[in-house]
Amino acid sequence: MKAGFFWRVCRVGLMGVFCAGVLLCAGLGLAEKLNVKDYGARGDGVTNDTLAIRNAINAANNAAGVNTVYFPAGTYMCNDIPLTAAENRGAVKLDSPPADLVFEGDGARVSILKRRPGGSPQQNRIATIAAGRNLTFQRLGFDANGIDRYGGIWGYGCSSITVQRVWCFDSNVVGPNGFDRYMFGFVGDSTNIRIQDSLWQDLQLEVDDCRRVRILRNVVERPRETGGIGVWGVNDGLTALDYIIEENWIVDPSRVNGGAFMFQLDQNDTDGCEWRNFIVRNNTIIYPAAAVGARRPVAMKLGAHDSSDQTSSGTIFDQIQITGNRIYVDPGLTGFSRDFIWFWHFYPKPLLHFDNTTVASNTLYHSGSYGPLSISPVAKGVNWLDANNVKTGYVSPPPVPDPLSRPSAPSGLDAGR
Repeated sequence: MKAGFFWRVCRVGLMGVFCAGVLLCAGLGLAEKLNVKDYGARGDGVTNDTLAIRNAINAANNAAGVNTVYFPAGTYMCNDIPLTAAENRGAVKLDSPPADLVFEGDGARVSILKRRPGGSPQQNRIATIAAGRNLTFQRLGFDANGIDRYGGIWGYGCSSITVQRVWCFDSNVVGPNGFDRYMFGFVGDSTNIRIQDSLWQDLQLEVDDCRRVRILRNVVERPRETGGIGVWGVNDGLTALDYIIEENWIVDPSRVNGGAFMFQLDQNDTDGCEWRNFIVRNNTIIYPAAAVGARRPVAMKLGAHDSSDQTSSGTIFDQIQITGNRIYVDPGLTGFSRDFIWFWHFYPKPLLHFDNTTVASNTLYHSGSYGPLSISPVAKGVNWLDANNVKTGYVSPPPVPDPLSRPSAPSGLDAGR
């Protein structure tokens, strides 16, 4: 074969491959990376970048494919970004519900979205997501910046949301006032929510009436008000189904008035809520001697808001597993008033039970008088099991990991679920 003929054949073949690739990409849509600075964002920590960020998101949302909204290193002042196509208190909305988007920065400690104060509690949010689908937030920081209630990023009716390698913090903490303060909360029957490998400081994490939720390998330091990681029944008839909450760390919950982990009715007159298929395992709760607050909450609280009201009905806790968790209480920290894993029912009439529940192999490292587990016999439902829950003398906890820098965990942590 002559060399010239050989190269002509190759050239024709390569051209065919190239053309096929062009046609395939045209059919599928090329993924784009849209820089918010190209849409006018400054990232200088002063300028209101809300509209520029919204315009970048809208452009990415209107393009074909899975597109990235990119935040270069900087601090972006913003509030009430409308990740929704619904009317949003007069804010400029998106053309369609957000879908197939990645929100990404240069790193959680250098690409920061900082809440711009002002307006109602809802407008105090960084963003509101309504009916979002297939969204990922990664390598970004989110600064609540002195929020006094609610706030953060709040999602309604969302599906397939991933939050990973993010830093959620408050650079200007407001003192206790009875209002929850959080970053990334999901409600409204949202599904397939995954929050992993992230750091929360001076805020709480809340994922309420959702289905198929994975909260994995996060660190929550100095959570505020009600709980560190919580699943609340805030309205009648809400269902939280199929949760795995695993290998998280909650450090210094001394500003919390409920529990480091909370799975309970928000109010006692709430009816018909369900918590089903919960796995809470291999988490670590640390009560250090240098606690920043005066409160002494339990490590985990499940059930009623308190025992004083007899009006709630139809609430169900079923298929709950609490296993392998570790609780460290420094001997220099005193003032505790109850056991550390607490199942609370209505007294004296038990209007809720804990069915198909296993509480096993949890360890309390504590030199005080209280134990690892407390439940009234009348609240134990069918197939209740508690076994090998141990209290032992205090030992120093292992070092708290940095979720933003440690290697990714092996896949399959929640395999089969």
